[in-house]
Amino acid sequence: MGCEKEGCKSVTKKSSTSEININDWKGYPPPTEEGFGHGKFCYFISCPDSKFPIRDYSRKEKPEPNYETRTYNYRVACNQCGIKNAQKRGINYIIFYTRYRGKKKNFVDKYLITGLFKISSKKVIDDRVAYHSRNPIYLSVEDSIELDDNIWKKWFDEPIPTNNKGSRNLRYMNKFVKKESKAMKDILDHFKNKKSKNKIHEYIREIENEGCIK
Repeated sequence: MGCEKEGCKSVTKKSSTSEININDWKGYPPPTEEGFGHGKFCYFISCPDSKFPIRDYSRKEKPEPNYETRTYNYRVACNQCGIKNAQKRGINYIIFYTRYRGKKKNFVDKYLITGLFKISSKKVIDDRVAYHSRNPIYLSVEDSIELDDNIWKKWFDEPIPTNNKGSRNLRYMNKFVKKESKAMKDILDHFKNKKSKNKIHEYIREIENEGCIK
């Protein structure tokens, strides 16, 4: 589902981390604790009318990832089956990726790893588990990691997933990334190197200004 024809519209009220009472959230084990440090890929739908690989915020029913509150699964359940038991599985990092649909034509239809969400705390809300990150990192398309054939082979030693027509089809892939894997090391190194280029504030400003920033 793409953005509305007249342009992207804001679908979430203006919000910030100040709306979250962190005292109501439970602490989360660090990646240095035994059995922790693993990652989990989570897909989101990107906005066609933005230059950023940002969530499609015309989709009123799914304001996730919620950059505004630095949370995931806080506003509404998203990929719940894959991360509900994150703590039991030793997951510390949610790795956000998307099939880019935005304004940067050279990147359209490429699968990009755009965000690294290190879990700081969690909270049970109704029948789902929400996660908060003190310092999530979200990147521009240029600074994101492209999931192409070469990197997929290097990381997972298997062909990149395709549909029955031979086209790449990563939306529903279910990847648990082990702490000691080449993939996890490369992803952590990449985002550490790009930390100074974090675009989270630009993401939030775009959403709160009720339209895509040109």
